[in-house]
Amino acid sequence: MLKTLSADFRKIKNSKNLKEIFENVEFIHIERLAFIAVLLYLLSPVSQIISNLFSNIIYGVDSVYYETVLIANRVAGVLGTVAIILYIGKNIVAGYKFKDFIKNNIPIVFFLIFIILMLISTCINGFTEIALRGQIYRRESIFNYIEYFCVYFFCTSMIDSRKLKAMAEYIFVIGSVITGIIGIIHINIVPLPMLIRITITKQPVNLIFNQFNHYGYYLAMAVILSGSLFVLEKNKVIKGLCLLDYIINVYVLAQNDTFGAFVAVFFGLIFCITVLWVCSKKINITAVMIFVIFIVEFVIFSEKLQNNILVFFGDLYNIILDNEDADKAGTTRWALWRCTCEYIAKKPLFGFGVDGILNQLDETCGSERTHNEFLQYASFFGIPAGIMYICGVFSVFLKGLKYKNNLDCYTTAGLVTAFTYLVSSFFGNSFFYTAPFLFIFLGLGFAPPKHK
Repeated sequence: MLKTLSADFRKIKNSKNLKEIFENVEFIHIERLAFIAVLLYLLSPVSQIISNLFSNIIYGVDSVYYETVLIANRVAGVLGTVAIILYIGKNIVAGYKFKDFIKNNIPIVFFLIFIILMLISTCINGFTEIALRGQIYRRESIFNYIEYFCVYFFCTSMIDSRKLKAMAEYIFVIGSVITGIIGIIHINIVPLPMLIRITITKQPVNLIFNQFNHYGYYLAMAVILSGSLFVLEKNKVIKGLCLLDYIINVYVLAQNDTFGAFVAVFFGLIFCITVLWVCSKKINITAVMIFVIFIVEFVIFSEKLQNNILVFFGDLYNIILDNEDADKAGTTRWALWRCTCEYIAKKPLFGFGVDGILNQLDETCGSERTHNEFLQYASFFGIPAGIMYICGVFSVFLKGLKYKNNLDCYTTAGLVTAFTYLVSSFFGNSFFYTAPFLFIFLGLGFAPPKHK
C-alpha cells in the first residue's frame, strides 16, 4: 500500500499542469483526504471528555473543548476544500457531464441553492458581527453554516469505500463507548472530581457538550448507530461490541433525561425497522429486539419517563384546544414556535440573517433561539431557503430508497442515524459542535452512484 501511495504521489508531483494533476490523482486518495477532513471532528467527543476530566473549566466558551472543536472545524475546512477541488476537477477531466452530476447528486444541488440563498440573506441583512463570527456562545457564523454543507456533507458524500465508511462510524461508536463507560463510573461507582457538579446539583447527566440536552442529541445518535450496526453487522465479535455500546448508551440516555432525545431514538428505531422491512420485504427480528431493549431500559432506569409522557400528551391536549396553557407546551417551545412563525411572516423571502431574531425572541419569549432547526433556518434565511434545506435533507433519503437493493450496512446505518438527529432537531437548536454530525451521517448515508 505504501509503495502504491508513493508511486501515486510521484505521479502527481511530476504533473506538468493542473489538468495532469487531476488526471493523476486517484479517487481513492480523494476519498481518504475527505475522510481525514472529518476524522478530527468524529474524535471530538473523546477530546471533550478528556478535557472535562483534566481541565479546570468544564463548560462555557472558555473550555478546552470549544477550542478543540474550532481547530477541528478549521482543519476540516482546509482539507475538505482541497478534497472538493480535486473531486470536481477529477470529474471534469474524466468527462463526467454536468447534467449527469446534477442527476446523480440532487441533494447537493438543493444544498448549493440553500447556500446561495443564505449568502443573499446575509447581504440583505448585513455582514454583522454575529453573521461573521457567530454569537459568542454558539459560535455559528455564516461560514459555519456553509461549512456544514460544503465540507461535512460534501466530503462524506464522496466516500464510496465501505472500509472508510466503517472506520468513520466505528470511530464514533468507540468514542461513545468511552464517554458512556466514564458516565456509568461517575453515576454509579465513583463520582469523578471534574464531573462532580452533576452529582451535587442533581442536574441531568451531562458528560460532554455545553448543555445536557446537547449531550442527549449525541447519545441519541450513539444509541441508534450502535443499535443499527448490531442489527446489520455480520461479524459476531463486532456485533457483541455494538450491543454493549447500545446498552450502555441507552442507560446513560435514560439518566440524561432529554425527552426529545428519547422521542428521536423511539422514532429512529421504528425508522430502522421500516427501512429493513422495505429492503428485505420482511420484519427484522433483531431490530425489533433492540427496540424492546430500549423501551425496557427506559422503563427501568428513567425516573421521569412516565411523567414526561403524561406531560407530552397533556401539552398536545392544550395545543389542540388552544387554551391558555398551550404556550407552556414543550417547555414553552410552542410559544417560541408561534413567535418565530410570526417573525418569518414579516420577512418571508430572505429572513432576518444569522441569529437575526435573537433579541426579539429573548424579549417576547425569554429564549434566543427557536428550538426547532427547520424554523431556525426559515427565520434566518427565509422560507425558500428553509424549503431548500428540507428538500436537500429528504432527497438523501429518497435516493437511499431508490437504491435500496444496493445499500450496504454502513450506508443504511448512516441514513438511520441522520434521521434520528433530524427528529431531535425538531425540538432543538443547531450548534457548532452538534450540527456537523447530521451532515456527516447524511453524507455517509448518501447512496451511489455519485461519480463516474
